[in-house]
Amino acid sequence: MDSLNWVYDLPDSIWNWLLSIRDEQHPGWFRFCRTGALFQPSSNKGLGTSSMALKVCFQINSLSKVNDTDLQNWVEYIQSFQREPGNRRGTFFEDKWLLRATGWKARLDRWIRKDLSIQRAETRQACAALLSAGATPRFPILGIPDSVRQVDKYLSGLPWSSDPWGASSHVSHLVFFLKLNADCFGHKAAYEELLPFIFQRLDSLQDRETGSWFAGSPPEPQKINSAMKILLAYDLVGRPPEYPERLIDLCLRAITDDDACHSVDIIYVLYFCNKWTSHRIDDIKSFAEEKLELIKKHFKSDGAFSFYPDRAGDTYYGVRMSRANPESDIHGTHLLVWALTMIGELLGFNKELGWKIPVT
Repeated sequence: MDSLNWVYDLPDSIWNWLLSIRDEQHPGWFRFCRTGALFQPSSNKGLGTSSMALKVCFQINSLSKVNDTDLQNWVEYIQSFQREPGNRRGTFFEDKWLLRATGWKARLDRWIRKDLSIQRAETRQACAALLSAGATPRFPILGIPDSVRQVDKYLSGLPWSSDPWGASSHVSHLVFFLKLNADCFGHKAAYEELLPFIFQRLDSLQDRETGSWFAGSPPEPQKINSAMKILLAYDLVGRPPEYPERLIDLCLRAITDDDACHSVDIIYVLYFCNKWTSHRIDDIKSFAEEKLELIKKHFKSDGAFSFYPDRAGDTYYGVRMSRANPESDIHGTHLLVWALTMIGELLGFNKELGWKIPVT
């Protein structure tokens, strides 16, 4: 493995890059990237970029560099996107600009099919960012299934054959919200009743050959992506995986894309399963070393990481966010800092680096 000096220089370079995309007048507002940004944050748009930036700040162990007033304003800015109780659509976090930019219409059927999916994901990310800063959402997450019957209908309606990655994401979101509501707002009865049922249903969806969760015959990358989302839920509640060796085998034989999202997913599955088994540990370490070199290709001269090896990500939930210049972006940086932290744990250098696994 090449010298790790470039890794040890990252905390300062990423912190300085974060400052370069921050609105100096509003410390909680962040652009998507520095030079090619098509998106400018405001008082009512920018939930995703602000949440990812806060998570990066936590991950690189730099929250102490943010003064107390700026951190409080940052937290309150993210909290301001949460709808208040009494809304028929629950208390999800909602960036209305993002929803309009995706083609949002005020039609209930479209909202249920598309916009609610975005809001679940954005809500989870915002809550995770707040938790990383020692804060919470203003209100419990309402508008989620809250009975066995509703959960059963919810799980049955997910696309386990056509999009197991998406299906697993939404199961994982539900577990996150139930645990958040129990831990932060005392809603323990729903958590204790619904969690056993959710994992019972997941057991019935688990493929015994690969250890992943899907129906039909999806591509191998989808099986890995699906496993990553479900294992996040397992990790949240401290549940051991039933087939960690088979999941490790699935990952080590797979060919996946090198974008930031796929890199995080496959590394997370290996990282999580390695907590429970020493199966093929030498192969996992070799894989991690190879991934480390691939991630290095995402590092840009401005100090952070791009979503693609050669350029910044250009979209976020299908909305154009940048000109895809060869520069760092907040989405790629958040994901690849997470990937590097897990690789550091697998290879033994994260203690010296001092980074943290994100709340997620």
